[in-house]
Amino acid sequence: ARGEEPHMSARTILYLNATAELGGADTDLFATVRALDRTRFTPIVVLPGPGPFDEAYARLGVEVLHLPLPAVTRAARPRQLLRDTVPSVSRLHRLIRERGVDLVYTNSLLLLTGGIAARLAGRPALWHSGEFLDRPRLVGQALYWTTAALARRIIVSSAAVRARFPRWAQRKIDVVHNGIDLQRFHPDRDGTATRVALGIPCEAPVVGFVGRFIPWKGAELFVEMAAQVRRAVPGTHFLIVGSRL
Repeated sequence: ARGEEPHMSARTILYLNATAELGGADTDLFATVRALDRTRFTPIVVLPGPGPFDEAYARLGVEVLHLPLPAVTRAARPRQLLRDTVPSVSRLHRLIRERGVDLVYTNSLLLLTGGIAARLAGRPALWHSGEFLDRPRLVGQALYWTTAALARRIIVSSAAVRARFPRWAQRKIDVVHNGIDLQRFHPDRDGTATRVALGIPCEAPVVGFVGRFIPWKGAELFVEMAAQVRRAVPGTHFLIVGSRL
């Protein structure tokens, strides 16, 4: 099914995401694009490769492009990152010009190429972030400062993230908490089958953690909490669901 036909005066937004997987940032970006008023805005989504949301975007009638998007990660080597950044900025700059992009929306602080390309093309850049980049400390600080310098506006998911940006950038930062689609979650759903499959007694309290096993997600704190709760409530069970990437 095709999405709504854009209006003649619709503004084009270029969305960039650092990953192409089933993660929190990926899900948030899809929800943002899905809720977009297609009579006013035309979205183009750029991902670093094929991923699980490609088909969902296609059903919305949203164009998805797969382009190299070098990200500042722990695994990235500085020299290789620099070599990859130059052609990436060039491709994005050309795309912005050719497609008449009005706004570049980057969905991660780990991506700088979109903001640089937007600056070169004379277009506003917006960042959306819910990341805690505390380790390595100097790298995290550099990313907060660089994105703050390049961005026209920054949207963060919490006041705690906002506080990590430099003081001089606070005026351009808005806190917008992530929404919850109440049609997808049903707290009163019977979980008996899941308990049986996992060998958990029907009446036992269950506490879950879902997310990547990376420092700022707090998996280690969850384990420490679990030990304390288990001492107080011996029958409690704990589930950790996620990946190490």
